[in-house]
Amino acid sequence: MLPEKRDAAYLWDMREAARDIVGWIQGVSYEQFCNNEMLHSAVERKLEVFGEAAGRVSTDMQDTHPEIPWKDIKGVRVILAHKYADIELGVILGSGDERTSRYSFQD
Repeated sequence: MLPEKRDAAYLWDMREAARDIVGWIQGVSYEQFCNNEMLHSAVERKLEVFGEAAGRVSTDMQDTHPEIPWKDIKGVRVILAHKYADIELGVILGSGDERTSRYSFQD
């Protein structure tokens, strides 16, 4: 697969993960989020997909779009995957809201 097509696929995955997260947490309070294990597990998973896809986007594409905090996005995935025991649910909710909402509906 050509790099441009791979990038398009990974960007699509990022956008879809972001859309899911934003849709799921819109209007959800912190308390509701914390009391819904299925929801916070789903948001964690989509944040992992979002970060993994960002990590697979080519360096050329990342360099073309310095306005996207690629390193931070990838860092969230690393934290979720490797330091999961230390994560507070409020951080997940905040990451889902702040980091993904700006990418969820851009075409």
